[in-house]
Amino acid sequence: MPFVDVASILIYIIGLSGFVGILLYKNLRRLLLALLFSIAVAFIVIYTAPGTVIWRQVYEFAAGVPIFSFALYSYGKRYNPISVLLCFVYVSLVLSMGIRLMDFQYSIYLLSYAALFGFFGGVSLPGHKQGTHLMPMEVKRNALQAAAGFLLIYSILFLRFSDLLLVILMLIGIALGSFVLRNRKGSLSKVLYGLERSEARFGEGAIWLGLGALFAATIMPSPAFAAMAFSAIFIADAASTLVGLSLGRTRLPYNKKKSIEGTAAYFIITFVSSYLILRAAFPAYLSIFHGYSSILLAAVSLIYAFLAALVESLPSSIDDNFDVAVAMTFFSYIILFGSLAI
Repeated sequence: MPFVDVASILIYIIGLSGFVGILLYKNLRRLLLALLFSIAVAFIVIYTAPGTVIWRQVYEFAAGVPIFSFALYSYGKRYNPISVLLCFVYVSLVLSMGIRLMDFQYSIYLLSYAALFGFFGGVSLPGHKQGTHLMPMEVKRNALQAAAGFLLIYSILFLRFSDLLLVILMLIGIALGSFVLRNRKGSLSKVLYGLERSEARFGEGAIWLGLGALFAATIMPSPAFAAMAFSAIFIADAASTLVGLSLGRTRLPYNKKKSIEGTAAYFIITFVSSYLILRAAFPAYLSIFHGYSSILLAAVSLIYAFLAALVESLPSSIDDNFDVAVAMTFFSYIILFGSLAI
């Protein structure tokens, strides 16, 4: 039997395992979400696929949604190691098929959609609260976050695989977080718990940050716009946190948890980094702006920075980084459609 046929059968089995895994926790709501998102992925494949749609590809990528959902829903629970292992097997099979069928980049594209919908449908975090809120911890935490941001910006601008990198990093993070939650006395657990804030559930911020980044990398109309979102949610957020903790004196009138100094730092860093990213990507994405001067790039960066800083400063019921990524993504399409109308 050809490798592609064997891989397809295994992918169907893995997808079914995701549904079964969700049922193990007797959560019909999660199962219905996974089903709905699977259908959504199928429609995305149909309407975005170049050329003739291969229905087998539709089913294979939609099958990834329940297993990604199961991986995140089982975070910190008994069956998480199994779900994460199945996810890695699924990713390996999809990428192997992409290489065999000469559509590797398209496989990454569809895989990122399946992961985005699956992870989003599986968000359910345990209520463990532990850690510190001291400045040395924040320096280490935010330095790690900023470093991840620089890595993702480089990968999406020059290597074109940031979405795949995000999926793999999120799977590793989910597996590592689950291990820490179930083995709290180990040295690794103590180190990672030491990086978590006292008022947050363990791993919650990292998962929402990853989801926001994956949303931007998957939905954004161009890599340059996605890199701008990365600069906001990874680098500007990290720097503004440190500025707010060390220099923040004046609280925002509509959100007492944020300071004017921190928000100003967020705005400045997002503006500068967005402008530099657009300048670096300008030759490749000149058609988006129809040859306009750098003044337009500065204006776009300024509006981006203002929007990101405003959304980040608002009280959020979900997560400010995820909110910023979604807002910047939709604004990117406004910019794109506006430029096409000129």
